[in-house]
Amino acid sequence: NELVVPERAYVQQLHTLVHHYLPALREVLEPAETKTVFANCAILLGVNEGAPRPQGPLSARIPL
Repeated sequence: NELVVPERAYVQQLHTLVHHYLPALREVLEPAETKTVFANCAILLGVNEGAPRPQGPLSARIPL
């Protein structure tokens, strides 16, 4: 539980960053600035969303 909850929060925050903030900021920032600030966010999100989820009764109670 002590690892599952923070990891899920991390993935949710990355999702928000990549799907909500990044598109809006691309309209404001220069491409080089966008790349510098958000260089690996989409990659990290893909890796973490694809990571296997823990199984068992605890994982069913903690939504992702």
